[in-house]
Amino acid sequence: MSDVFDYNFISDVIMDLLKKYNKMESSRYIYRDYPLTMSEIYYILAIQNSQKKSMTDLAKNVDVNLSTATSMIDKLTRNGLVERIRDLEDRRQVFVQLTSKGEEIYTSIIESRKIVMEKLFSLFTPEEKIWVYHILLKLHQKINDVEL
Repeated sequence: MSDVFDYNFISDVIMDLLKKYNKMESSRYIYRDYPLTMSEIYYILAIQNSQKKSMTDLAKNVDVNLSTATSMIDKLTRNGLVERIRDLEDRRQVFVQLTSKGEEIYTSIIESRKIVMEKLFSLFTPEEKIWVYHILLKLHQKINDVEL
């Protein structure tokens, strides 16, 4: 049985959707004249989801090497969004967490994401919303099973 799907087309559509979604998201995230890049948003979300995270765990979570994560944390620290905390028992261990300003931005990101998703999902009927939700959930659950 031949495959009826044009996988190149599907790949192009997914890439285009991601690009447009990122653009929609990033255009909404301006807090007190501080524009956030998608990378900065990604780090803020990763840090907040754990309250306090080691640099090693953060690098693994965002799927980058430690030096790349360190560079981004340096930038977020300079901008007053993140603070480093040394472990009292092991001074070599460094944790990062959001500052109060970072927490405010995190809340703004979550609220803005909800607005973006509500706008996107308003394009669908209630049945289509459920279908899209279940397809995305299944894809998310299965994507790690795909061997490349």
